Amino acid sequence: MINARLARVRERMKAHGLEQVIVTQPQGIYYLTDQWVNPHDRLDALVVTPEACRMLCYNLAVIEPADCEVSVYSDTGETVRRLSALLESRPTGVDGYFHSRFLLPLMALRPGLTLSVSTCVEEARMFKEPDEIARLRVASEVTDRVFAAAFAQLREGMTELELGAVFSDCFAAEGVGRFEGDPMVCFGAGSAEPHHAPGSAPLRPGDAVCVDTGKRINGYYSDMTRTVFFRSASDEQRRVYDVVLEANLAALSAVRPGRSSPRSIRPPWTSSAAPATATSIPIAPATASASTTTRSPSTSPAARCPFRRACASPSSPASTCPAASACASRIWWSSPPTAAACSTTPPRR
Repeated sequence: MINARLARVRERMKAHGLEQVIVTQPQGIYYLTDQWVNPHDRLDALVVTPEACRMLCYNLAVIEPADCEVSVYSDTGETVRRLSALLESRPTGVDGYFHSRFLLPLMALRPGLTLSVSTCVEEARMFKEPDEIARLRVASEVTDRVFAAAFAQLREGMTELELGAVFSDCFAAEGVGRFEGDPMVCFGAGSAEPHHAPGSAPLRPGDAVCVDTGKRINGYYSDMTRTVFFRSASDEQRRVYDVVLEANLAALSAVRPGRSSPRSIRPPWTSSAAPATATSIPIAPATASASTTTRSPSTSPAARCPFRRACASPSSPASTCPAASACASRIWWSSPPTAAACSTTPPRR
């Protein structure tokens, strides 16, 4: 068991008046044990009390954390009875992942057991340790390189499914395995659907290309959604792009320790009454584009982005989203840049 994390969960249990919690979500069990297993339709459950930890495992999904009593079962018909044997008669929380096919029989078997929904593990996981941040950074940097390599292979006429296969190949080339299933790839009108199912739509010049993908790497997920415009962008596409970029930058400028959810944030460049911290945003000159309709540095919010980085090659000049690593969006005014031009390390800010 990871004692520091376990202590945080127990603090949350005390705050919620719980003396026992049942953790069944694989991510929650991994968080406390550093061991990953997915029992699928079976049940693995970690029971945490203020004094001890007990683990129930299906025999094909066994983990054996240190300082934890482990009970292994093989007959799924005895799952609930075996779990009940690990539970004391005290106020108990269950996580939101606990399947009803196990929860309802447990309630019938233990009618006197006081049950409530527990978010103790989720609350503890909101605060990341340096090791967790490092793993998240690696997962994000790998996925950033995958986006650059895959977008460099865009070609007219390719389908959404074909681009999805390119993304899977790029993940495999990074040594983290292929994407399970099909990444969410949207061309043109499909990009307006929040969860579009990729199909055979062909890529055409001027199409918006929206991709939502990520990977679990070293136990931690990356999850990126990026939108590019293939070869050209209309005035309306650029207007919408700038609106979204301004919203991203306004939120980024407001993030600081101790700040709670702000109801309204004005972009720091729209008012002289902007927060004092806004003046610390470094201003970089905008990268020129081959397109004659690109906004000048003085009028585009892109020029004021603290995350700006160039992504262009002399043979195929392009202008990229200045907040590529922050708002996870990128725009190409002209031909896509080469893979080498896109593979620069993103800023760590």
